[in-house]
Order: sequence, then structure tokens, then C-alpha cells
Amino acid sequence: MQLLPLPALTLGGLLLVTPIPSAVGEDEVESHPAQASPPEALVTIDGRVVTRDMFSAYYQLKRQNQPVDMSGPTQQLALLNELINYLLLEQDAVARKLDRQPGMAAQLEVARSRLLASAAIDEYLSTHKPTETELKSAYEQQFKGKPLAEYQVSHILLKSKTEAEEVIEALETGEAFAELAKKRSQDASGESGGKLGWLSAGQMEPAFQAVLEKMSEGTFLREPVKTGFGWHVLLLEQVRKIPQPSFAEMRDTLRQEKQKQRLATYIRQLREKAKLDVNVLKKSEPAPSPKSK
Repeated sequence: MQLLPLPALTLGGLLLVTPIPSAVGEDEVESHPAQASPPEALVTIDGRVVTRDMFSAYYQLKRQNQPVDMSGPTQQLALLNELINYLLLEQDAVARKLDRQPGMAAQLEVARSRLLASAAIDEYLSTHKPTETELKSAYEQQFKGKPLAEYQVSHILLKSKTEAEEVIEALETGEAFAELAKKRSQDASGESGGKLGWLSAGQMEPAFQAVLEKMSEGTFLREPVKTGFGWHVLLLEQVRKIPQPSFAEMRDTLRQEKQKQRLATYIRQLREKAKLDVNVLKKSEPAPSPKSK
């Protein structure tokens, strides 16, 4: 949610019941004398209580977009005052029934859904954390016994297998790979002689990876490789070994990958249990928008 800047106003005669900072983990401010309001209240607006949790939630939301200075009483009161301004504007919007406009009602519903979905994700991941054993197993599967390498590769991309075989025949008769790439390649790399630079596992098509691992430096492939882009004639110019990362270096990355896998499984299970009836909007049918008065 984008927070619009509000004018800086004073709190007037409002008094804080308890120090604000404990809600957000900052240095505490001296309490003002307690007023006749609920003990959890920081401020009461026309009977509506602004609690520590509300203030903390607003602080967390705002700091997502920009740093928030909460170092002293003045800064904390300014932030509290900003929250009060938003709540007053919200109350006025509800009084004028702006929340009942079709477009606005839909936005409020989606905002609520996103907030609760985020909470569901956080709760699920916090209770389904990958264990150290799982992370070490994933590391071994990905790295153990698999020396890492980078390949300096050039290629010539053709539309058909026949064209690729013609290029291979030309190479076998001694024509230069770079010149053939400039004349025949359908890829933009042809202008530079087909050079793709240094590639590592995960940066190239699996079909590339499989054949490059079997090639010798300075040789071209006698059989063209097919991908979704077309037919490729490959030249392996050089291979260099790269250090294998340690488990400690990869731990956070492996944990994130595991979390993504579990989250995908969680969502898939929810979809499998749900009954979905999908009605796709027509191209000419615009989404509703809030009406202006």
C-alpha cells in the first residue's frame, strides 16, 4: 500500500497513556499522566482506541518503504500523529460511504486477502522449516562429486537441421566458425562470431550442458543440438574449473530453495482441495473503478 504524505499537525491536548516505544522496540519515552481510557490505548479518537499494536503495525508498514526515525519522543509523536490523521480520514471516508463503492470495496477485499495470505505463508513456513539434515542432503545432491566448470562457447543458430548440417560440413572443410556465424546464424550473437561468453550450469539450455560436458576444448560439435530456439552448432573454446562453494556459503540459498518448494506444495494442496469456477473477463470488459463524487 502506498502511503501518501500528510501534513504535519500537532497533537493538541492529546496525552499518551503509556510509552510508545515498547510496541516497536525503540528507546522508551516518559509516560504522561493516565487518562480515563482503556489501559491498552495510546489515543482514543471519538471512542475508537488506537492501541500499541495498531501503532506498531503502522510503523512496520511504513518502514517497508522508507527508513523511519523513532529515536526520540518528537519522532514517535510525529508518527503517532500521522496514524491519527489516516484514521480520521478513514472515518470520514466511511461516513461518506466511500467504502461501499464497487471498486473501493473490491480493493479493500483484495488488500485484506493479501494481508491474510502473507500471514498464512509466514505461519506455514515458520512451522515447516527445513532441517539441517535436509539442507546438507540438498547440498550433497547438488554439489558433491560434481566438479563445477564454466564453458566459453560460441554457437551458430539455424532454423532447420538441414541448414545446421550444411554448416557442420562447411566447418569440416576448414571454413572459419566465426565467419560462418556472421553469414548464417539467426542469432544476434552472429555479429560477434557467435560468441556467447562464459556459461556455467544453470545459465544454458540443458541440452547444451549435456553435450558441452563431453566435448574437448577447441572442437565443434559434429551433431547439431535442438532447443526451443532452433538448431545449434556449438564450438567449445575453453573450459575452466571454478571453486565449489562450501555448505556454509550455500546454506541460506538452499534454505530459500527448500522454502519455495514447500510453499509451492502448500499452495498446490490448497488448490487441489478448493472448488474453482473460473469466469474469465472479456477483453472489452473493463475492471470496475471507484466512482468519484
